[in-house]
Amino acid sequence: MTTPVRHVLNAAGDFYVEEGCCLACAMPFEVAPDLFAWADDEYQCYVKAQPTTPLELDRMIRSIEVADAGCIRYSGSNRVIQIRLVEMNEGIQCDSLPSDLARRSQELRDKRRMAK
Repeated sequence: MTTPVRHVLNAAGDFYVEEGCCLACAMPFEVAPDLFAWADDEYQCYVKAQPTTPLELDRMIRSIEVADAGCIRYSGSNRVIQIRLVEMNEGIQCDSLPSDLARRSQELRDKRRMAK
C-alpha cells in the first residue's frame, strides 16, 4: 500500500485530504463546511481548519463517513478517535493503527464483505 500524500493546502494537523483523491462529491461541505475548502484551480477539497471542539470533531468524523471516495484521512494517534473510526468501519482511513485496532478494523471489513 502506498503512503497517502497530503494535499498541500491542508491545515496542519491530524486530519487531511489526500492529494489527487477527491472526486468533488461535496459531501464534507454538507456536514462540516467550516472545516473544508476547495482548491481554486482544481476539483480538490482540503481541510482548511482542524477540529478544535467536540462538535467539530464529531462533524469531521462524520465527514469521513459520508465522503464518497475515502479521501479524508486521520494521521493521529488518539486512541478514542481511532476506535470511533474503526467501529464505524472507517479504520482504513487511519494512517496507522495499533495492532489490536488493525485486527478489529479487518474483522469489520471482512464481516461487511461477507454480508454482501
